[in-house]
Amino acid sequence: MKKVFISYASSEILEDGIAEVLKYLGAEKQNSLTEDSIELVITLDNNLIGYQYKRRNNKYFLTASNISSCFRGLTRLLRMQDQSFEESRNFKELSLSLDLSRNAVMKVPELKKFLCRLASLGYDTCFLYLEDTYTLENQPYFGYLRGRFSSEDLCELDNYAQGLGIELVPAIQTLSHLERPLKWHDFHNVKDTETSLMVHGEETYQLIDQMIGTISKCFKSERIHIGMDEALNLGRGEFLKKHSYCSQEQLFLEHLKLVVKIVKKYGKKPLIWSDMLLRVLSPTGDYYDNNVEISDSFSKMIPDLTIVYWDYYHDNVDDYKNIIKKHLKMSESIYFAGGIWTFNGIAPNYGRMFTNTIAAIQACKEMSIQHVMATIWFDDGAETPIQTSYLGLQLFADAQFESQIDFESVSKNFELFQAESAEFYQLLDQFDQTPGVSVNNPYSSSISKVILYQDILMGLYDENIKEYSLTEHYQKLNKKLSELNLSSTIYEHFLLLSKILVLKAQLGNEIHLHYQSNNQTMLERDLSKVNELIELYMTYEQTHHRLWTESYRINGWEVINRRYYGMIGNLINARRSIEQYLISEGDQKIPELHEKLLPYSDWYTNLDGILAANFYSEIPSVNKL
Repeated sequence: MKKVFISYASSEILEDGIAEVLKYLGAEKQNSLTEDSIELVITLDNNLIGYQYKRRNNKYFLTASNISSCFRGLTRLLRMQDQSFEESRNFKELSLSLDLSRNAVMKVPELKKFLCRLASLGYDTCFLYLEDTYTLENQPYFGYLRGRFSSEDLCELDNYAQGLGIELVPAIQTLSHLERPLKWHDFHNVKDTETSLMVHGEETYQLIDQMIGTISKCFKSERIHIGMDEALNLGRGEFLKKHSYCSQEQLFLEHLKLVVKIVKKYGKKPLIWSDMLLRVLSPTGDYYDNNVEISDSFSKMIPDLTIVYWDYYHDNVDDYKNIIKKHLKMSESIYFAGGIWTFNGIAPNYGRMFTNTIAAIQACKEMSIQHVMATIWFDDGAETPIQTSYLGLQLFADAQFESQIDFESVSKNFELFQAESAEFYQLLDQFDQTPGVSVNNPYSSSISKVILYQDILMGLYDENIKEYSLTEHYQKLNKKLSELNLSSTIYEHFLLLSKILVLKAQLGNEIHLHYQSNNQTMLERDLSKVNELIELYMTYEQTHHRLWTESYRINGWEVINRRYYGMIGNLINARRSIEQYLISEGDQKIPELHEKLLPYSDWYTNLDGILAANFYSEIPSVNKL
């Protein structure tokens, strides 16, 4: 363990924060200088943009523009202990938006460790995305059985982050993405659609006032993100039954003004996701509609706020620049939010993340956007472990401090700053970068998830994948992973996944073929694979449970648990059917294998270079789950 003796030339640095970051880095802060300790003098100088350190007379001098830059410099210094180094910031602010609402609420101690990771990389701000995972007084069904934070939890986290130089900002929802609380009768008076609040309703604004008032007390930040994205059916549910038709443009702007008024009542500055401002102007409701024009009259109707342009999908600098230009017509205060792509499936999509982020960062530089946000989303139940976000955290951090970013340089810094195996994390991209998928997986194919969850006898995607050498692909991936021989739960998790995919990728097609030809010898081999898969799924579930409970509260695990045990049950059913067929020497038929399988066909899977979509509900069965 490295021992560090630190003296401060700036009182703004909090000693508790220094101690926490040192502990995270595996170092120890000493109260006196010893022979084996590193002596360090820290100075904050806002005339500097970034940080620099030099070694003189066996003493390090670290100077930084702010605390976040200081901690990045401290991390590099301790890892390298070289003579000198400096980095400059490219943007005024680097932030992260962390999804804590899609079934996975982090434990407070683990979230503190995560904040230390952000501090060591140089992040300034962390937005906590909370749909209904915070506590509202006298609203027992708000966040019921969801692992919600108490107000005391949030205050504790806010104080902790402050010591790390990180501003913690609440990010809530005040229009849509509220399907979890709106399912309860307690909220029927404020419900328009399954996901959206009833605009123009007195009780709606009483609830929003309570949301904003409650959350404002928990955070010292003057900012609050009030969401308002993807309200696609705004005014088309209960509102339409009670009122005459009203355009979504009018409804959204009126609602926005009322909520902004509540925000300012509590002395806060509002941010919103920007998509609805553009969707209401598009005949197709498309966020990225090239034909949408922003008129001066429309811009004047937008209240004073910050709009956050989120875009995880484009790979061209000019596309980003054109959309940024539209945003600048609506507000002078623009943030850009890119995606870390933990929401692709059960494995991350690093190819698309790197391609799109590099283009987006270049556009932000050219358009002088000063606030850049990385986002971690867990859309389909947080089945992708949060550890898979670490390489993306490095990418955005390097975008802040490096003049140019590419895969190689980010991977090198990843090992330096986070002491993780870059080779292991790079291999995770190969779970979905398979034969049949375009380079860098630009359409977010998630075939590994499909193989993991689809029915072994009635695989909805078997016809789509039968022509591709997926078994061989996963055999190569398994070999590469095995050769790393790492010791961590996340490594064990993905190594097990690769073993499952080797066995199961084409097993459904093989069973069909062998059954149709009545090849009982090969069906015996298939049965052996089914038995092996049952054992692998049991172990895989246990490993994932260990990963989950290390990071998250238990709420939400029941969803993932049911997915795994649903697959185990499906394999047991297939085993029974095959055994009965073999015992009867072919007389006992297997009904599931008598209907010809068709390719899975929708607009998404019909695109070139994609094999499968990424929502669980589309995978196990065509029947209602």
